[in-house]
Amino acid sequence: MEERHTWRLAMMYMALCLPCHFHSVFFGTKYTQCLIGSNGELGFDFTYANGPITWTYGAIPSAQSGEIGSIMYPYMDIYFPDGGTIYTATYGSAPCRVFVVSGDSCSYFDGGLCPTQYITSQVVLHESTNQIDVNIKHKDVCTAWNSGNSTLGIENVAGTIAYPVPGKNATDWSADSLSYSFIPAGNSNNSITYAWYDTATNTLIGTTDSLIVCPLVTTTYRLHITSFTSCDSFTADNYVTIQVGGGIDISSETLVQPTTCGACNGEIILHGLTPFEVDTVFFKKNTISQTPMVLTSAADGTLHMTGLCSGTYSDIVAKHGVCVSNTVGPLTLNNPPITASFLFSIGYSCDGDTAYFTNTSTSPGATTVNSTWTYGDGNTGTATSHVFQTQGDFDVLLTFSNGFCTDTVSHLVNTLHPLHASFSVNSDTICRDGSISFTNTSITSQPTGIPPTYYWTFGDGGSSEAMSPVYNYNNTDSGQYLVLLNVTDFVPCSDMATKIIDILWQPYQYNYTAIFCSDGVQQISVNVDNVMNYKWSTGDSVCCIVPTKTGIYTVSETNQCGTTNDEVNVRIDSCAKCLFVPNAFTPNNDGVNDILHVRPLCPIRNYSIKIFNRYGQMVYASNYVNEGWDGTFNGVAVDIGTYFYTIEYTPDVPVGAFDYFAKGDVTVVR
Repeated sequence: MEERHTWRLAMMYMALCLPCHFHSVFFGTKYTQCLIGSNGELGFDFTYANGPITWTYGAIPSAQSGEIGSIMYPYMDIYFPDGGTIYTATYGSAPCRVFVVSGDSCSYFDGGLCPTQYITSQVVLHESTNQIDVNIKHKDVCTAWNSGNSTLGIENVAGTIAYPVPGKNATDWSADSLSYSFIPAGNSNNSITYAWYDTATNTLIGTTDSLIVCPLVTTTYRLHITSFTSCDSFTADNYVTIQVGGGIDISSETLVQPTTCGACNGEIILHGLTPFEVDTVFFKKNTISQTPMVLTSAADGTLHMTGLCSGTYSDIVAKHGVCVSNTVGPLTLNNPPITASFLFSIGYSCDGDTAYFTNTSTSPGATTVNSTWTYGDGNTGTATSHVFQTQGDFDVLLTFSNGFCTDTVSHLVNTLHPLHASFSVNSDTICRDGSISFTNTSITSQPTGIPPTYYWTFGDGGSSEAMSPVYNYNNTDSGQYLVLLNVTDFVPCSDMATKIIDILWQPYQYNYTAIFCSDGVQQISVNVDNVMNYKWSTGDSVCCIVPTKTGIYTVSETNQCGTTNDEVNVRIDSCAKCLFVPNAFTPNNDGVNDILHVRPLCPIRNYSIKIFNRYGQMVYASNYVNEGWDGTFNGVAVDIGTYFYTIEYTPDVPVGAFDYFAKGDVTVVR
């Protein structure tokens, strides 16, 4: 309850009588009204009610008319015609109400001596406790009138007992934000009585501070309380209604799912309960009983079970006192999905391939997420690109977490793009003007769809870019030719493969004449390379034979390119009539027989002599028959002893080179 009034006292020394709305005990006497004076006093001497009060002044206690029986907050000479307002108000509910009197910006009676000074103060009376509070917001000192004196305190109606505030009893003083309380002292002799009534019959049913009742129908009970003190008493009534039937009913439920996976901010809202009622909610989560929640229902009759994690909630009941609601559940709160996912692409290289990852993972409502990669090659990290040093299949794993929940996903990252150049041929040996089929057996890949390219070189200046060419070696000399295949893939990386190709001709026809000395007959031969079969007129089937007599020797030579018939005209002569070789000489620089000379006895050409020591070391060689050996080797005289020579020459007739051969020894004597 609140009741307020505004008063403007138009006279000096006027006392206004007002009701207090509750009785208040002052110095042992109970009052239900009071006097509002014009000089900062609230009094209880009603002989001055609604009339003037003679201005008197002095220290309390005093029997002067302006001060007796009053609360001084403070008592001083105030002149309302120059400004100031008094407010009265009652606040609160019985038995705890307060009666407040406030003087706002009240001017001083100063005869024009202190025109700017004022006071704002307040007195508060408390119901039941009879406590008195005085609050001063601002008070000036005006010494030009009444010496600036004022009194703060209380005094009984007889003027015989007073309680001034020390230092503020008919003295000059100022104050800001100052408060004092006057509290009754002595034995209060408090006692309380209780009386319970059934309001339907006004029947007394109990006299204790609590009572157990079992009504069969909805019933309202009244508790009448009386409090007694040594100086006063008061009463109060409270009403309690017991609703029978109906109970607590949960009519429906609303689920608020957690905002992000693992967060415990889900909610179950129960509808249909009594507004502003305190209930205890019992429930289970995933079949396990949880700590009950004590909740107050909202104005719309809903109970909000907050701070819930994902799970299945069952056996939910609300209890108020002995009343228990119906059971609801199971109700399921679900985590929003957390999904790990990623895309990837590969940057191919010849020296390690780089995989680039795009993280497409989602976790609705999450403010912080973490991603860790396991690259499948023994390395882990948080980088969204990774270089694989070897080619292969790598199981790349992404672990995605929002701090509560974790999900994983893996993809097989294939960096295989093998490149190995190789080829085969239908034959690695062919005859002149033949062709070879080259079969490309290279291992390549096309992960980007770009096919490899091929470049062949065949060793004879020819080339091709076909995958598996057929090449014709036209007008090509016999011999070995290096075939090279270079393969380039999409990266581009390159690899190379090679093979040797043998080009053969049909055996060549020589038809030559061979002349030998009878003591130096050598082998005769025709083609010795790339011939598979020989058949001599002597019956031999080898490449080379030693003739035994003068005559024509024929041979048939066969290889895969064909057969050639060849012949060798052999003449065996005595060669002593053409050369003379001394059997000794004396290289001692005496001018006699110092040089070994070979003397031709007939015209010869293609002369060649080689002389060897007994260790097989050649100590002299010459192609000039007119030269001789001086018995030195590298400018140093050789040791005396026997030395061996070989001589090849051709008589100056159209016969084969070095057809004559002679050998023997010569002695060095000193």
